[in-house]
Amino acid sequence: MRALVITVLILFLVGFVAVKAGGVFVNHNELRQRVFDRLDMVDETSVAMVREQVVADAKKLGFEVNPQHILIGYDPTQELGGIQGLVSGVAEFENRRVTIAFDYTARLFGFPLRQEINVTKIKQVRVRQRVRPDVEQMLKN
Repeated sequence: MRALVITVLILFLVGFVAVKAGGVFVNHNELRQRVFDRLDMVDETSVAMVREQVVADAKKLGFEVNPQHILIGYDPTQELGGIQGLVSGVAEFENRRVTIAFDYTARLFGFPLRQEINVTKIKQVRVRQRVRPDVEQMLKN
């Protein structure tokens, strides 16, 4: 009888820890998705606003994030996104690589768990029709 009680208590404890750890994992993935959604909002003028929104999202999920540790990049790139490669012969694209990266500490029963989020996306800024040399020559004549 005593062994049964100890076994039940151990199973209860293991289940409780698993549920709490699962909650941290779910909240981490939710924060990652929210940060990914914020990538579309980043441009030259909105970096401070996006940083504040990321901190607010983290706070809603129970994480403390230092705004000074959030790195937001909005850098020019020659990389083409998805379908752009197929139409690059007739159009020129100006793209930016948008990145949001930071780390934070989640707590599980008071023990610190270091977590990291690093999301990136290619964002199209401008598109221009590529002028073909033969068409340009015809237009000049």
